[in-house]
Amino acid sequence: MEPFSSFTAIAGTLKATQETLRVALESRDLIKNAPLLQQLNAAQQNVFALNAQLFELQNQYLETAQDLAKLKQSAVERDRYALSEITKGVFALKFRGAPASVDGSHEGLAEPEHFICQPCLDGRGQKVVLQRVTDGWGSIALKCPSCNTELLTGEVIRTALGRSVDPGF
Repeated sequence: MEPFSSFTAIAGTLKATQETLRVALESRDLIKNAPLLQQLNAAQQNVFALNAQLFELQNQYLETAQDLAKLKQSAVERDRYALSEITKGVFALKFRGAPASVDGSHEGLAEPEHFICQPCLDGRGQKVVLQRVTDGWGSIALKCPSCNTELLTGEVIRTALGRSVDPGF
């Protein structure tokens, strides 16, 4: 039995030696390839950073494209109005009409003639229709319900006796 136990011991020693050699070779290869692994890790970190920058640029592009679309729409809407003199030195934006399409026809629904508040449109981007109002003396003005700007029209409503009358609008 002694030769069999010696054989088993030798086989175990050979197996341990083989495992030790395998670990030593792997360690040697790892040490040998360590600079390459560091370069690979650095390159991977750069790819992650570039990917984050690309994502940010894509978001900025999308926001810019949306802003441009809004500006184009605002320009189209603004072009529907022209600065008009209501009375000497008093101006408001007057409706020109619906924009013409490519074939020259008018698109959309017909809108009645109206004035909009220039400070609201140009300053805040809000289209606010001016409302006709009268004071107690019969002077007629156009008033913005949003910013309360009043533009005198130069019109006065008077009765046959020269008294002012509320026109009822």
